[in-house]
Amino acid sequence: MGVGRRFFNRTRQGWRRGWWLVPVCCGLLGLLGLAGGGAVAAERGDDTEYLRGLAPEVAAAKLVQRLEEGDLLPDFSLISLGDGATVTKANLPGKPAVLLFFGLDNEARRERSFALLSLLAKMQGVHGEAIRFLAILSDPAGATEAREYLKREALTYPVLDDGRRTVYTLFGIFMMPEMLVIDKDGRLDAKVPYTADVEAALSRELKIVLGELTPEEAEGEARKPLVEASPEMKKYNRHLNLARVMARRKLYAKAIEEYTTAAALRPEDAAALTEMGFIKLKMEDWPGAVTTFEKILDREPDAMDAVAGLGLALHGAGRDDEAWPELLDASMVVRPLAAVFIAMAEIQAGRGEKDEALAMYRKGVKQLLSEMERQQDVTAEPAP
Repeated sequence: MGVGRRFFNRTRQGWRRGWWLVPVCCGLLGLLGLAGGGAVAAERGDDTEYLRGLAPEVAAAKLVQRLEEGDLLPDFSLISLGDGATVTKANLPGKPAVLLFFGLDNEARRERSFALLSLLAKMQGVHGEAIRFLAILSDPAGATEAREYLKREALTYPVLDDGRRTVYTLFGIFMMPEMLVIDKDGRLDAKVPYTADVEAALSRELKIVLGELTPEEAEGEARKPLVEASPEMKKYNRHLNLARVMARRKLYAKAIEEYTTAAALRPEDAAALTEMGFIKLKMEDWPGAVTTFEKILDREPDAMDAVAGLGLALHGAGRDDEAWPELLDASMVVRPLAAVFIAMAEIQAGRGEKDEALAMYRKGVKQLLSEMERQQDVTAEPAP
């Protein structure tokens, strides 16, 4: 447990002072290079529940497919819940498209999914035939409820059945609901998750793929001043920023006081609780961190920062059987924390899985160096 904890405590904060890790990481990378076939062995047993029963070529992907901007969509074929028509990748090129992946398996996801389904209908009314809209239900048990919603709301765009999560897997979706904006050539232009300003974000991306705005113009539009913050929001931001200052100064108890105040002012905003959870990890307050991250996930089951934090907290508390599935989920996001891989390696080492642990350590060190490189790029940017 000690190695992962040291890596985590050094990497989550204070990157500008973290270059002492480079020779350590390089030495560890050299050592791990001796483990030749470990990376293959590490892949055994990592299938998540929904991969069971998939076609072999789909299951073999093991969630490594993560679409990035500019990537062509993989081939897919799904049946519409409405009229039973088949929709494939071949139906998409020629005009831009929006693909909404959604699920109805818990209250928070259901509420957000319905909000985005309505947003797609609204955007369809704005753009008409210029953009193709599709919703993809990646929920094994939600077909009946989705059909009822489809009829009740009289949706005119296809809602496709991905109950076995085949396309969910191929597209590397790890958070729902989430929208993918596709250009006319069938390439991913942008990912648009559910946020408070999701309608504005989607509108900007659609203007880009339609050629109405350049990416630079869209960025400028996004930076336009918003309506002045309310007194409550100003107070929230003041406490949140003060908490961050206290955290940078390593005055962790004071930081937690400010985070607690901020979280009480805006309980719907997970930022304060998430940052507080990671401060508790730095303090090695494992029970407190577990409680904080569980509180976030009760409201936002797809909050992957909280999933990672919960896994690290459970691992720190010695509850590795509970930590493993959380860490596994957290390792599958686009930019997983290095600490997640290190914790997974420690668990595998404790189980006697030497090859798998070495391969996972290699992933952790690689991710750590990547994180340090990104932080260096940020700190090298000239001040505005």
